[in-house]
Amino acid sequence: MIFTLFSFFSIAYFFTFLGLFFDFIPSITLFFLFSLIYIFIFKKNIFLPKKLSLFYLLFFIFSSLTLFFSYEKNLVFKNLVVIYLCFFYFLFSINFSQEIKKILNLLIIILPFVSIVIYFLATIYKWSFLKEPTSLIYNGYDHNLFADFLLLPLIFSFYKIFLENKNIYWVFIIFIFPFFLRFLARGAFLALFIILLIFIKKYKQNKINFLLSVFLSFILFFAIIFFNDFGKKIILNRISFLKINPSKTFFSKRPNYYLKSLKIFINYPFGIGPENLYFHTVKNQFNFEEGITTSHNFFIDLLVENGFGAFISFLIFLILILLNSQKNVYYYLFLGLNFVFLTDFFHRIPFFLIFYFMLIGLFFKKESDEFYLGNIYLKLISLVVFLLFVIVFLGQLFFSIKNYHLAIKINPFNWRYYYPVLVEKKDKINKEAFNNYLLQFEKIFPNSHIFNNLKAKIYRDLKDDQKAIYYQEKAFTEAPMLFESRRNDYMENVFNLYGEEKGKIYSAQFIKNFIKTAKIPKESFLYQVIIDHCRDYKLECF
Repeated sequence: MIFTLFSFFSIAYFFTFLGLFFDFIPSITLFFLFSLIYIFIFKKNIFLPKKLSLFYLLFFIFSSLTLFFSYEKNLVFKNLVVIYLCFFYFLFSINFSQEIKKILNLLIIILPFVSIVIYFLATIYKWSFLKEPTSLIYNGYDHNLFADFLLLPLIFSFYKIFLENKNIYWVFIIFIFPFFLRFLARGAFLALFIILLIFIKKYKQNKINFLLSVFLSFILFFAIIFFNDFGKKIILNRISFLKINPSKTFFSKRPNYYLKSLKIFINYPFGIGPENLYFHTVKNQFNFEEGITTSHNFFIDLLVENGFGAFISFLIFLILILLNSQKNVYYYLFLGLNFVFLTDFFHRIPFFLIFYFMLIGLFFKKESDEFYLGNIYLKLISLVVFLLFVIVFLGQLFFSIKNYHLAIKINPFNWRYYYPVLVEKKDKINKEAFNNYLLQFEKIFPNSHIFNNLKAKIYRDLKDDQKAIYYQEKAFTEAPMLFESRRNDYMENVFNLYGEEKGKIYSAQFIKNFIKTAKIPKESFLYQVIIDHCRDYKLECF
C-alpha cells in the first residue's frame, strides 16, 4: 500500500508539475483508487464521520445541480469528479493516517529538491513543454505557483524545528527559502509570515531558533512591503536582476476580481458551474484582460460557481472540522494552504485540492458518536468510482485514438468530442447521423460564445449563411470582444446572404443594437474597433 501511495503522489505531482496530461489527472487519481479498493473491501469496517459526510454530500448535490445552469458542462463534470475524489481521499486519510503520515513526510522532503532540479534543467535547456498554463513553473520567474508549493515544506520544516527540536531542518530551509522568495508569491509570503508568528509566539525554548525565525519573519515582512509604491522606490532598482514586473502590487487586480465575481453571484445565486466564471465575465469584457477565469479566492469561487447551497454546506463542513482538530503539523499545512487558496488560484490544480482534503483527514479527531461503514456501502462507493473512471478516462481514451462517436456516447458533456465529427468528418458520415450529432451538440451546449462560434463555422462550411450569421451574432452578444477577430468573417457571410448593398444596411443595424444591448462604453477598445469597422466598410452605424 505504501508503494502504491508513493507512486500516486509521484505520478500525479509530476504530471501536474510538467503541465502534461492535465485532463488525465482525475483519471490517474481514479486509477490509483482502484489499487486501494481491495484494502477497503477486505477491511471489516471503515470509520465515517456522520455529520461531515452529511454536509459534504449536500455540498456535492448542490454542486451537481449547477450542471443544468452551466455553459461548459464538461468542466463541471470534471470538477464533480474531483469533488467526489476529495471526499474519498479524506475518508482514506482518516482510516489509514499512520501509513499516509510516513510516506507524506518523506515526499514533503523529496519533491521540493526534485522540482528545483527540474526547474533548473527546464531553464537551461528551455523545455517549452514545461511551460504550459497548468505547470507550476509556467511563465518562469513571473509566476507564483512554484512558491505556493514550496510553502508546504517550509511550514513542515519550521514545525519540526520548533516542536520537535530537529535543527537539521535549518539546512532544508536555507536551501528552499531563496527559491521561495524568488517566485514572489504574495499569498504564500503572507501565509508563512503569519504561521511563523504563531510558532514564535507559542514556542520560545531555543533562543537561536527564535532569533533565526524572527530574522526570516523580517525578510518576509519586507518582501510583503515590497509590493507597494514605497517598497518599490526603495528596493526595485537594487534587485532588477529578478525581472520583477514593476506594476505588481500586493492586491493587484484582486479587489476587482472579487467585485466582478460577487456581481455574478447576485444574478445567479444557485451557481454557474465550476470553472464557468470566464463565460460570464466575458459578457462584460470590452478591453483586453478584463475577462477572468477565477476570482483568485477559493471561497468566492465556491460561492459564485457552486452556488449558495454548496457554499454554506462546505462552510459548515469546515467549521465542524476545525472544532474537532488536533494542532499537529498537518493542521498548520492545512492553515497555510487556506491562506494561499484565499489569495491565488492554487486550488484549480486538482492534485493540491485533493492534498488539501488529505490533510484534513490527518488532523481530524475521531469522535465516539461517529459510526463505521459496512462493506456494502464501500462497494457502492467503489461502483461510483468505477462509473466516473469509465466516463472520464475511456471518453478521453477513445477521443485520443480518434473514435469520436464512441467518445461522445461515453461522455456527451465534452464539446471537443463533437467538433471533429461535425467539422472534419461531416463528409464521411451520412446526413442523418450528422444532423443528429449537430442537434445533440446544440441541445447540450446552447449558449457559450465558444460553442456558438463553432456552430457558426460549421454552418458556414455547410453554406448555410443565415444560420452562420445567427450564431455569429449570438457569439458576439455573449463575448463582445470576439467581434474584433471575427468581424470580417461575419461581413463575408452577410454579403453572401444579402448582397453588398442590403448587407451594409443589415450589418449597420445589428451593430447599433449590439452597442446598445452589450452596453459598450465609448472609451473602450472595442468601441474604437467598431468605429474603425464601420469606417472600413462604409456603414452608417452611428
